[in-house]
Amino acid sequence: MAFFLGDFHFMLCSFALSFMALALGYWALSHEQFRLMNFAGLANSTSGAFSYFLEYNYWTPPRLGGLRIGIEDFLISYAVGLLAWLVVAVLWRGQMQICLDWFLAFKRFLALATVCYATYLIMVWVSINPMTALIVICMVLAAFLIYLKPGNWPLALTGSIAFSVTWFTVCVIIFRLSPDFLLTWNLSGSWGWFLFGVPAGEIIWAAAFGAVLPLLTGYVFGVRICYK
Repeated sequence: MAFFLGDFHFMLCSFALSFMALALGYWALSHEQFRLMNFAGLANSTSGAFSYFLEYNYWTPPRLGGLRIGIEDFLISYAVGLLAWLVVAVLWRGQMQICLDWFLAFKRFLALATVCYATYLIMVWVSINPMTALIVICMVLAAFLIYLKPGNWPLALTGSIAFSVTWFTVCVIIFRLSPDFLLTWNLSGSWGWFLFGVPAGEIIWAAAFGAVLPLLTGYVFGVRICYK
């Protein structure tokens, strides 16, 4: 057990968070909303590639094979996508209308992903801090999506607050169970200072990501709020 907790806690955390989110979503959401939660997680899993640039600069978690990027990065991206949509879907489940058009969803996701990923690469290339670039892209994309679909702004506000609290709680629990995991963060870096005992980058990223993920999911998969 110590071996796994010492060397594979990133993998274990990724699996545990994915399983927890799926179990809670299956129990709390309708079939349609649970399926949408999975779509959100799968769409966000592609952002796991950003971890290549966060390595050493932001953190250096242990991975299978000792690689700079691994399956853990895509799995944790899937897990946070699930969680970020879950906390919003639970709170708004009675007032969300879904109108899914697969062809339109694919076009919208491909267009937004291409622009965001290209922008991120350019920002890193001109020596902007990789974590700063990630947070800025989340914030700018959130503002753009509110412009495109202003009626979904409550999803962004709800997601930013609820996911920040959720992610903070997750971090506290993980650091209590495996204190050494905290040492994988670059605590002397720009985002390594502590905010309530957790690296600030995690909380600020969670606030930005919690806002943009429900907006992105809503725009791509045709979700809107219906007030009764």
